[in-house]
Amino acid sequence: MDIYFYCNYINSRKGFFLTKLSDSGLIPATFMYSNDKYDMFLDRFFSYDCFRVLWYKIPKNESASFFPKSNASFFGLRNFTGDISDRKGYLNLAFLAKDDEIATLDKLADGILADINSFVAAVFSCLSVGSKNSYELDTQRFMAVIGQAMAKENSQFYVLKKSSLFTAKDLLRFGVCKGGWDYASKLLCDSISGKSRPKQMLDESEFERMTFNS
Repeated sequence: MDIYFYCNYINSRKGFFLTKLSDSGLIPATFMYSNDKYDMFLDRFFSYDCFRVLWYKIPKNESASFFPKSNASFFGLRNFTGDISDRKGYLNLAFLAKDDEIATLDKLADGILADINSFVAAVFSCLSVGSKNSYELDTQRFMAVIGQAMAKENSQFYVLKKSSLFTAKDLLRFGVCKGGWDYASKLLCDSISGKSRPKQMLDESEFERMTFNS
């Protein structure tokens, strides 16, 4: 499973900087000039201020309009704030799983949605100001946070939504869009674009009420 960070903090010399988690820690990453459909999807998610949360099955063929099939799962968090070494920081985080890793990511996404505030706070506690990549990650601590999220039970908030809002054929599992759905849907596949907003796609005010003010 691939894990990407796109973070920044106050008075950072590099601004937002894209990294990927490797066996040796965070390494610089780029999606520029890539023709890989997964790179292009990740680039759209990070580049356009459209989604706060997106859990989505990336289709094999984005132009398929009748029950498109997927062999990859994506879960992303965007524009969350916290502290990085006592500076105000900005967190964008994405997970991409393919084939036999999909079930693992789905369980992780499930656990993150069970208590998204605690998860985000825990991730920020793993980040610090650094010189090489602008920020550094305590990998061991971060993997422990991932393990804790996967062990969580679903929250009442998510169980209620999961029970009736989508079926196994739906590519969109859950999301929160910041702007209008018409614009947001164009960043997804053709089978979703142009249709009315699905119930599992919340607007930002609905999401804030359910997760921050409950």
